[in-house]
Amino acid sequence: MKAFTITSILAAACLFPSYSPAGAAAENKIQAASMQTAAGIPKQDPQLIKGKLANGLTYFIRPNAEPKGRFSIRLRVNTGSLNETDDIQGVSHFLEHMVFNGSTHFKRGEMIPAMQKEGLGLGGDANAYTAFDETVYMMDVPSMKESTVDLAFTIMRDFADGALLEKSAIDAERGIITSEYKVRDSAGYRVMKEVFSIMLDGTRIPDRYPIGTLEVIRTAPREKFINYYRTHYVPSQMQLVIAGDITPEQGKAWVEKYFGSMKKDNYSFQTDRGTLKTATETTAHWITNKEATSTEASINIARPYVNKPDTVANRNKDIPLNVAYAMLNRRLEKMAKNADCPFISAEGGRADIVEAAEVDSIQTQADYKNWKAALAAIEQELRRAIEFGFNKEELAEARSNITAAAENAIKSWATAKSEDLASAIAQSAARDKVFTTPQEDWAISREVVENLTPEQCQAALKEAWTGAFPRVIVTSNKENSQGSAEIMKAYRESQTAKVQPYQADGRKDFSYKFGDPGKVMARTETTDLGVTQLTLSNGVRVNLKPTEFDKDSINITFAVDGGELSRPEKASGLELFANAVMNGGGLKDHSNDELAAIMAGKKVGVGFSMTDRFFLLSGNTNREDLETQLQLQTAYLMHPGYRQDGVTLLRRAIPMIYNKMDHEVQGAMKKQVPSILYRNNPRFTFPTQEQLTSYQVKDVRDWVDAPLKNNYMEVTVTGDFRTEDIIPAGTHRRRSSQTCGSSGNAG
Repeated sequence: MKAFTITSILAAACLFPSYSPAGAAAENKIQAASMQTAAGIPKQDPQLIKGKLANGLTYFIRPNAEPKGRFSIRLRVNTGSLNETDDIQGVSHFLEHMVFNGSTHFKRGEMIPAMQKEGLGLGGDANAYTAFDETVYMMDVPSMKESTVDLAFTIMRDFADGALLEKSAIDAERGIITSEYKVRDSAGYRVMKEVFSIMLDGTRIPDRYPIGTLEVIRTAPREKFINYYRTHYVPSQMQLVIAGDITPEQGKAWVEKYFGSMKKDNYSFQTDRGTLKTATETTAHWITNKEATSTEASINIARPYVNKPDTVANRNKDIPLNVAYAMLNRRLEKMAKNADCPFISAEGGRADIVEAAEVDSIQTQADYKNWKAALAAIEQELRRAIEFGFNKEELAEARSNITAAAENAIKSWATAKSEDLASAIAQSAARDKVFTTPQEDWAISREVVENLTPEQCQAALKEAWTGAFPRVIVTSNKENSQGSAEIMKAYRESQTAKVQPYQADGRKDFSYKFGDPGKVMARTETTDLGVTQLTLSNGVRVNLKPTEFDKDSINITFAVDGGELSRPEKASGLELFANAVMNGGGLKDHSNDELAAIMAGKKVGVGFSMTDRFFLLSGNTNREDLETQLQLQTAYLMHPGYRQDGVTLLRRAIPMIYNKMDHEVQGAMKKQVPSILYRNNPRFTFPTQEQLTSYQVKDVRDWVDAPLKNNYMEVTVTGDFRTEDIIPAGTHRRRSSQTCGSSGNAG
């Protein structure tokens, strides 16, 4: 299922409440802004129609033009594994499978072929999932044909109350569910279960995983399925979402026609999530899993979940903490690039776990030999932020990114996809939240963000980590009988270390400016495809294809002759190393961290990749930032940084990568099968760990630098633009003595 956060655009900028005496004046502004923006309740998306049938089923209809001639359906049922008793653990998920295997209108084996005849594929257009507290059925309907519409809603209605649940079908499905149980039983899954048993003690979450138990999967009688289905699959516990190229009248007619005949129920079941046992002292826990592919350390605080109404005040109350975590994570990201940093990656944040617990956590991945130093690093960096707070430069960068994320969400709202809208509306209903537009989200939060102070962010982080005892957890594939004691000792020793205020890097200006416009030597129009092709005076070819799929979104790709086939013959895996060097190295005059600060608030960025024949530099931008994107992309072409930053991260991760490959089927396929198929030809085989580790930045520079500057290049631009507007920008680049039509060196 796609994640879609249109109702929380601040999260797109890596966001996560409290009163600070130092920030009292600004706090008053925030409260005033909340009062001015709305009288308490966010405004629902005006295009969303919400209603309820006489039988109790709630429906949402959202007309939406993208994609044209299509619509999406989501049927959400308020039941999942938390509604199971011990003797039916796994029935919720099993039942999700069974509704496809025989129903009122489709005998067993008929539903999937009927879907395929109408252009619907299982897994792509039709799918479902079961969670702790919900089961959701999804269908993206590819046509407005009457027969297709009828089939889609007939199937959805059969899911709701028409499953036959025949004994023979249940027995036939047991093997499939058993296989899924075994596939799911990975190292990561087992570690997650142990972590949940520690963090969520007292709740029913650790005892109610949706996959269930093998005993129930293999032996549960038909009567258990029927009783669960009839108890929980009732109209009052369902939300039906229809989003797409329809009118409100169409949607209402479909809901009434296909679901109006369901009988009203008297549902009285209450979901029991249990009660979280809060820690009464700091505890340490060592978790060993032989198949774990890395060592992870985390510091966690869990509090009972408090259900808050969806109000303007509550939305704004979360912002200071979200921004604090965003700034903390930027610090951790920068640290990871230092050669002496003990961890591979680290991040902090807050999460609500199935409305059972609210967890604040900071966690890190590290090599086993560095776990103590990694744990100390995250403890001290968190404490540094709590004790000394953040500076204005960090907040300015975060604010710029928040603003850009909000503005980009607003611009792209008109071309939001129906399948994403449908899923987002269903999840808003699940959380009893108001489904709002990006415009409303930003209207609610803008003044709060603009008046936010470093002191407020510091106070919010301090409050989050005060008044509760942490659980410190290390997971590894190494046995350690004294692990818990060693964790506690390392944690306590770290707490005694003094920390100093954070020193922010000074902000620089962008060093590159590529010069005078070149000339268009030839222009070809391919009318049926809507493509304009230009040949510039330096030989660069430019392909322009305006589209209307995504509002104010423009994709740019530089394709330069070379690619994997140009790699030195015996340098197996050098392309993997090259990706790390090129994507992690920034530019000659700017590291990636410096670029993040310089470009804060702009929708720009460049990624390096390759095919067998081309080196690719790709980016996505909007019309406002198009010029900056082209300047940045050309700078990556002409002046790559070739820094150690990306290499440092890759080398820390290499042991974990190879350990993971040694424990997974896909790893064996990648490491061993090519050697057999291609008789150990180094051009096609996966490198040994020693070989990948041995490469140096110079190996990459020697391979790609000259081709990037001199080889034939095509530029492809697609997206929301007018061809005549973009041609001047596209010819205003330089590449050595010739970049997209310009000459000279960067100034």
